[in-house]
Amino acid sequence: EKSKLDEDKKGKVVDPSHYHAMASEHSSPGPALHEMNPATISSGLMPNPPSLTPFIPPLRTD
Repeated sequence: EKSKLDEDKKGKVVDPSHYHAMASEHSSPGPALHEMNPATISSGLMPNPPSLTPFIPPLRTD
């Protein structure tokens, strides 16, 4: 039974850890987000066209 509990605990500990990492990335600036998920920005996060999406980060920095 101890083994089962250990496994459950491990899985639960890894779950929040992974979620935290993802949330941190999402919190990152535009350039990081666009680099990781260019499709996300094209989803409608940015009003700019999907083709120009990758070239918008530099303008944002300005």
